[in-house]
Amino acid sequence: MLAASLFALQLSAAAALGLAHNGTLGKGSITCGDGKGNTCGDNWNNAYCDSAHGVSGATNSGAGACCHDDFHVWCCPEGWKCSGTFNNPGTYCMTTTKHSSSCVCDTSAVPKVTKVTAVSDPKVVTASEVLGDNCCFNPDECEILGGEKFTNTQQVSWSTTTSFGTKMSVAEGAIFEKVTLEFDLSESISNGQQHTIGTEVDISEPCGCNGGLGLCNFPYIHLTYDLQVTTYVQEVQIEATNCGTTHTTSGTITKKMYAASAVCARWSCANLAQCQHDLKVSPSSYQCKTPTLEGVAGVAP
Repeated sequence: MLAASLFALQLSAAAALGLAHNGTLGKGSITCGDGKGNTCGDNWNNAYCDSAHGVSGATNSGAGACCHDDFHVWCCPEGWKCSGTFNNPGTYCMTTTKHSSSCVCDTSAVPKVTKVTAVSDPKVVTASEVLGDNCCFNPDECEILGGEKFTNTQQVSWSTTTSFGTKMSVAEGAIFEKVTLEFDLSESISNGQQHTIGTEVDISEPCGCNGGLGLCNFPYIHLTYDLQVTTYVQEVQIEATNCGTTHTTSGTITKKMYAASAVCARWSCANLAQCQHDLKVSPSSYQCKTPTLEGVAGVAP
């Protein structure tokens, strides 16, 4: 008898909250939005939260938290978590603008990026990655092996604050202003983590004299095998929201692109001393003669 009375009082209280506007009240249940988000219940009622607030699988925190005490059920907006017992704000389907102390901001939740604005044009730095550097005099053994693979990458980095931790996600419909570099649109972005983009660069061919064949001018040859890599860096301003509040931080988008093929250079040296000298210095200080080149350098961003 007591249980039935409590249940009747519960339904009366729910009806008094005007859930026809903020949610749908069924027999012993409430539905917020489409009702396809997180679910939970107490001894008397069940709650079906809006999937637009996310589905975390958790019932008390994270995306679209579903909450209950002994006699009430309610839903929190995305990025909020349950707190204490039900405190009536006029709805069981709480939002960022209409909520009570029963939903509090989950400061550990991942912020959602809503806008990224470039504050500078991309800076471009071109360098060479040395695949091999060799001094030889036997055309049959003068070779630097290939077989290395390289991946083009991009990463997003930002200044961490109390509002920006080490992870973010990109909100649907996020705005990008003057951002010319690709931006990672994955569900979750880690600060400074590299992501593979495009196709893999496979340097499979060796660099050598091919047994002589007129490619090398002996007695001594200095072989260099280099792969051009171009790095693009663009400074941006990142806006992200958490619990209905927008926060701003500075960041950078970095893109690293490898050339389609490496450059094999064969430098003709007059003696062994010249050849060994060139192994220890930069090309601008080489003593050996201008090389014959093979391969193509350069790749579009």
